[in-house]
Amino acid sequence: MSRVYVGNLDPRVTERELKDEFRDYGVIRRYGFYF
Repeated sequence: MSRVYVGNLDPRVTERELKDEFRDYGVIRRYGFYF
């Protein structure tokens, strides 16, 4: 398992958009939004 930090996201980004964007790299098992 790898941990990836993605910064500077628009606060309106949804879980679905995030999963769709990273689908080619594998399944996202856990994530967190920190504002």
